Parts: sequence; structure tokens; C-alpha cells
Amino acid sequence: FEWPRLGTPAGKPAGNAETWLPTLVQGDLLAATQKELDRDPDPFRGSGLQKVAEIAAGSGWFEQITAVRREPGGVVKVEGQWRIPAAVVRLQGVDHLVARKGEVLPLAFERGGSTLRAIIGAQQTPPAAGGQFIPGSVWPGADVRAGLDLLAVISSRPWQDQVAAIDVSAYQTKKQLVIVTQSGGRIVWGGAINESIPGQVPAEVRLKRLDVLQNQYGAIDARHRVVEVAGPRTLVDDSATAN
Repeated sequence: FEWPRLGTPAGKPAGNAETWLPTLVQGDLLAATQKELDRDPDPFRGSGLQKVAEIAAGSGWFEQITAVRREPGGVVKVEGQWRIPAAVVRLQGVDHLVARKGEVLPLAFERGGSTLRAIIGAQQTPPAAGGQFIPGSVWPGADVRAGLDLLAVISSRPWQDQVAAIDVSAYQTKKQLVIVTQSGGRIVWGGAINESIPGQVPAEVRLKRLDVLQNQYGAIDARHRVVEVAGPRTLVDDSATAN
């Protein structure tokens, strides 16, 4: 496998560079594909390579498999476009890893065990088999997708490290996303990035309002106040701190 490198887009090989893919996951992929090759070792048959492609694709880690071929020295090379972890979806105290489009990746952490930002309050769960979420399946619900889209936009902002999570629990009923900061502050963001909702300003305006709060208070949550940036004007509640 050409393991994905740190800081590179999907599909870029790691070579000898450091990869973000955990060693345990690498071992599982190698073991599963080697098992299939051992079952069908004949180099003149394509069925073994086909099985390897199916195992790799079914792992959930790949957007697509582009090639599986035999090379000199008994090496079987698997190439594909890797899915890159984008966030975790927190469900009953477990953080489930997901890619940019909400695809479930076969890795989970105890609450807060990942360095990735969390999406909390999701109203639905992915399809499961054998008590486990099916790898590669897309987490259902417009709320999770809206949270991922907001995280993607936030990632270009200089204050992005202040964001701990996106609370999507009120999205289905109120079209409301809430940014949760590392200090526990809550910023009522409003609807999804590409939604046009009466009474709510465009997303770019909301982002600029957070830039202003950062400049004014040194923190986008205005130093642990309750903030709302979706309406006609920025609201900062100086009488109460966030919970």
C-alpha cells in the first residue's frame, strides 16, 4: 500500500514519509489482503488480485481503488484514493471517525480521544452490520453534512483552533448550528453554509463577524459569552457566560 502522507491530499503516496494512518490499521489492511493472496497465490490468475481490490475497497478507507497489480519480487501493489478523516461524530460517548462527505471510517475513540473536531447532537445513525457501523457508508442526516460543511469553511480561518465542536442537535428543527469553543463558549451560527434563510445573513458575513470578535475580545466566543452571529446584527450576551 502507498500509505497517505501527513499534510497531503487523498491519493498521495507516503513513501518513507510519515503517515497519519495508525499502525494498527496498516497491519489490519496488510493482514486481510495477504490472507486473500494466500488463498489464491497463482500469479497467472487474476482472481486473487480482484479479491485484494474488494478487501481494500470494503475497508472504508478508500474513495476508490485505482490499481492492484503484481510487481517484481513477489510484491502486490495496491493504489487508490484515500479518504481523509475530517471530524468525529460523537454518539453515546464514542467518537466515530468520518471523512469529508460523512463516510464512516472504521476507527473510533473514547470521547475526546481524537485531535479532530467533533460533531455532536446527530439525530441519526449509519447502517450497521454485526453491531458495527458499515465502513464507507455515509452518515445519514442533513445535520451531520451541515456540520462538516461548516468545519470545512472554518478550517481556513486563523482562529480555527478555538473550535472544539459543532452542535447540530437543533438543526433539524430550527435550522440552527452552534459552534462550541475549546473554552466551552457557544456561538449560535444559524443555518448551513449554503442555505439562504430569511432573517439570517450570508455565511461570509457571519465569518467576518467572528473575525471582528476575535480582534475585539481575543476570542471568537467573546471570552466565554453567549454569541449569536446569524441575525441582522451580532449579539453578545454580557450578562451570562456559556454553559
